[in-house]
Amino acid sequence: MIAMLTGSIANVILDPIMIYGMDLGIEGAAIATVISLCINTAIYIGYIAKKKGVLRFSVKNVAPSKIMYAEVLKIGIPVLLFQLLASAAMGTVNTASKPYGDYAVAAMGAVTRIMTVVTYVVFGFLKGFQPFAGYNYGAKKFDRLKNSIKLCMTWSTVFCVIAGIILIVFANPIVSLFGTDAEMIALAETALRLNAVLFITFGFQMVYASLYLAIGKSLVGSVLSLSRQGIFFFPLVIMLPHLFGLTGVIWVQPMADFLTTILTIIFAVKINRSLSMEIAKEGE
Repeated sequence: MIAMLTGSIANVILDPIMIYGMDLGIEGAAIATVISLCINTAIYIGYIAKKKGVLRFSVKNVAPSKIMYAEVLKIGIPVLLFQLLASAAMGTVNTASKPYGDYAVAAMGAVTRIMTVVTYVVFGFLKGFQPFAGYNYGAKKFDRLKNSIKLCMTWSTVFCVIAGIILIVFANPIVSLFGTDAEMIALAETALRLNAVLFITFGFQMVYASLYLAIGKSLVGSVLSLSRQGIFFFPLVIMLPHLFGLTGVIWVQPMADFLTTILTIIFAVKINRSLSMEIAKEGE
């Protein structure tokens, strides 16, 4: 989490410097992102190199195993695609904003960075939830699994609601940190509030996406993980700006969140019903 937050904060700081201070426009936003990712990676490498944590790497301990690799890839590939699509989504929004000027690129870039930072708290919850869910599902302790879902859902949703309210109420001072241009601030303020309203469902989306991946149902988990900034996002980022111009750009992520929430509800009902049946069988 420290690495992710540091990278995001660096991105937030570097964006206005590169875009406005160095007058690089969209190229500046790209450079800021690359530098931030390098900082993120350097922190990870430094942590592993110190060999002080639980995770340690040694070539001597590398033992090829097709079964192990398959299990790792089942969970790892969706996460990889999620990260790639998140970056691609950011770039696509910048491209969609470019025809409306640098202020639009800066505004949407600022909103994307802000929303990215707050999502990391939810991912922190999920880092603890996912292995716990996988263990209890494998051990057939379905009652504990269901309780853990409720707990993670509660805390992640509480955070998302609080964060959403803060972003809505303080949208103006928050986006003003990214620049003084009146057009940029006005656009970013509107976009941030729209994103914040739908952000309250983000915890719900990610808990069930992580749950399905944790219990080995990688197809459903992948679909849920990739819906928000992939399956729904890319068709919307093509259609909405074409139909509604800059207003369409603003609505891309909120609409993707809305559709992802609907899809998640369907699979949430399914898995909860299945767990309830398993718990009922245990009680017989």
